Amino acid sequence: MPIDILKTYLRLALPDYMVPSAFVVLDEMPLTVNGKFDRKRLPAPDMTEQLVKQYEPPRTEVEHVLVGIWQDLLGVERVGRNDDFFELGGHSLLAVQLISRLRTRLGIEIPLRILFTKSILRDFAIEIIDTIPRNQSNLVAIRPEGITCPLFMIHPRGGQIDYVRALAPWLSNDRPLYGLHAIGLIEGETPIAVMEDIATRYLHEIRSIQKIGPYCLAGYSSGGMIAYEIANQLIKCGEQVLYLGLIDTPAGYNIENYLDDFNECVVFERELISSGIVTNPEEVKEINMLSAFNEFNILLNYVRSRQLIPQDLDQETVKRYLKVCYTTDKALQEYAPKPISVPITLYAASDENNSFDIAIGWESVMGGNLKVVPIDGDHRTILDRPNIEWLGKAISEALACVN
Repeated sequence: MPIDILKTYLRLALPDYMVPSAFVVLDEMPLTVNGKFDRKRLPAPDMTEQLVKQYEPPRTEVEHVLVGIWQDLLGVERVGRNDDFFELGGHSLLAVQLISRLRTRLGIEIPLRILFTKSILRDFAIEIIDTIPRNQSNLVAIRPEGITCPLFMIHPRGGQIDYVRALAPWLSNDRPLYGLHAIGLIEGETPIAVMEDIATRYLHEIRSIQKIGPYCLAGYSSGGMIAYEIANQLIKCGEQVLYLGLIDTPAGYNIENYLDDFNECVVFERELISSGIVTNPEEVKEINMLSAFNEFNILLNYVRSRQLIPQDLDQETVKRYLKVCYTTDKALQEYAPKPISVPITLYAASDENNSFDIAIGWESVMGGNLKVVPIDGDHRTILDRPNIEWLGKAISEALACVN
């Protein structure tokens, strides 16, 4: 009886986890000297044919995510887009773990029944893409019109894309411009705390606009690191990245006094002081004291009373913003960029970086595959006029050269 027919028959009669993933034909069963069945003498199944049969590497970013998870869950070294989850040894318990990992990686809930009806990797990937709700998109069209490759720009630590709108007048009008704000700013969204997972989610949104390369990516501050990982995943998919621009993005982040667990009062205190919102020594002292009480409402009311934030900014919006800041810090702290084949253009704030390292650590990562463009200003004022005008023109010139 052919193996495929045997498997089909067994799936009708047995739970999926009891269906063997491999079959070995024997002339006779091995026996001990006492005539009993000898399990130790059973030959190991040859999985080679199963693993190499019609192998085709993953193509899309979702397929790459699935391959990584399947390899880990199933203990298989190589997984292709034509492979079947259950034929590789998957079963119900592993299927539940797979759904859980997809929930973490992509931030969506995939019904378990889909895996049982679409167990081949390429088919399952299509179902995942179709499951992602379009109303959850974090991609914003700043200027959708144009005739050249779109430029996708990624948010900094706080998740907002105001800087993209501010840059738009100084970027070439013939290029479509899109911004990606953070997941988690909208009610009901869960922020993503792993850099690779953030990039996977954002890449899906980018490909909803541009299906194939070449791609143009950029990001300010920590957004540059996200753009870097998106470029890394695109390269792994066989795509071309035409331009990768990092706006004052250091090559490594060592978050001072990093928090293992989210504490909204501590994060709020640090954000108010580090962002320059609070500079008055008396106000800094008061905020430090109120943060130690760990009463968020009291701290928020004080900040409002001092008119340090807009009065109409409600508590839940502030909390979502702080959670995005924390999860971004977590992703940065645990991510180490590896060299990629895409040339980087780094726009470095000259007021801060000239004194120690204008390349802010990227030369040790990228070697000669790096171009540094100094821009007047510090990390914040690089986005103020007139500095932002020079920044926009420098970006446009770099894009014109790669085109």
